[in-house]
Amino acid sequence: MALSTPDPRVNFSLLERFVGQRVCLVGRVEDTASNFATVLAADGGKVKVKLSRPADFDSSFVEFIGTVDAPNQITEIDRTSFGNTFELSTYNELCKLSCGEHGVIFA
Repeated sequence: MALSTPDPRVNFSLLERFVGQRVCLVGRVEDTASNFATVLAADGGKVKVKLSRPADFDSSFVEFIGTVDAPNQITEIDRTSFGNTFELSTYNELCKLSCGEHGVIFA
């Protein structure tokens, strides 16, 4: 059985490094309109998420797996509710570590 490489965990500022690639973004859903959600990323940046299904969120914090279309937008592949209490600042540190000099231990 082959193991797959995990999707990089990103914040807003890391998105530009992964245009065209699959990523994991956790944030607070702030608004929805049509088939888009505006999500506050862990570092405070706002990301547009093109939704693959209706915007029926049952929690404030959501993990999106998606493909980065632009430095501020991803297209959703899947999502997981993370509840209504989640520490974004701690998650932001995880993003920086996993995509930085310590990335090898997260791969």
